[in-house]
Amino acid sequence: MMLQNRDFPLAIAATDRGDNDKALELFRKALKEEPESALVHAHLAFCLLKLGKHFAASRAADQALALGPNLPLAHVVRATIDTVFGDDEAAKNALDEALRLDPENRNALEIRCANALLNHDIKALTAAVDTLLSLYPDDDTPHYFASRLATLHLDAESAERHARAALRIAPTDSANHVAIGWAFWVKKDFEKAHDAALSALALSPNNHNAHSLLAAIEMHRKPLTGWFHRIGHIANTANIKTAALYVVPAIFLYMSATDILRYFELDTAASMLFRGVQVTAILLLISTQLYSRKSAQHQKAASLRLDY
Repeated sequence: MMLQNRDFPLAIAATDRGDNDKALELFRKALKEEPESALVHAHLAFCLLKLGKHFAASRAADQALALGPNLPLAHVVRATIDTVFGDDEAAKNALDEALRLDPENRNALEIRCANALLNHDIKALTAAVDTLLSLYPDDDTPHYFASRLATLHLDAESAERHARAALRIAPTDSANHVAIGWAFWVKKDFEKAHDAALSALALSPNNHNAHSLLAAIEMHRKPLTGWFHRIGHIANTANIKTAALYVVPAIFLYMSATDILRYFELDTAASMLFRGVQVTAILLLISTQLYSRKSAQHQKAASLRLDY
């Protein structure tokens, strides 16, 4: 349905500017003129989500679905909110419905990529990336996800190629700097990876993936340092209990165990343990994504560009 009131396009413009408080005010005004509009309810839900009002966003998304069950955007926003709440099954079902209604829906495909990347679902990520690249080759987001997929395959050349394509299209998007940083990490060019992570943080200081990249670099250089870098980032995102879980194993595994082995002149065993800690640290980096799921998905929600 085409909206005839003037507040809706003004709200969209405010959203594009990043003025979410003004957008919220305008979306609410638009609803007074079009109270039965599923489209306005869907955008209102997304605006509330960006402002951190998760439960209000959930109610608005439900209202959008009730008014417009065949509106793909309503299912996309519902999936985004379900992802923030950690309900992966509900998010998957909502995305399935959005893509059933519109198989080429960019927003649904992008969220599917983000969720698949977070959950290391290579099959789902590959399918969604291939579709995005075929439909939107001139957009940076498909290249970003293609680069991250190549990183998971340890394909440094493809990862760098797609990351550079994303950076050419959107050089001020911090996510694209992270992508090329991971590509350098796969190539073991840790200096360039470090520079890319710092570039990402200069653009977006709270970029979760940039902090993860820095931790991975430090884990390679010196496992204990990287471990505490990761602990500090988790603690900084208010997950103090989770951060505390890694203090004891970090200290005892790395410092005490290697020192004890070397004391008894078991240098080979100490070296093996040192390498084992490096491998464990990388696995830890992957596993702690689960603890940071909410902040990571909220960040993704905040950057999603809704088509309407």
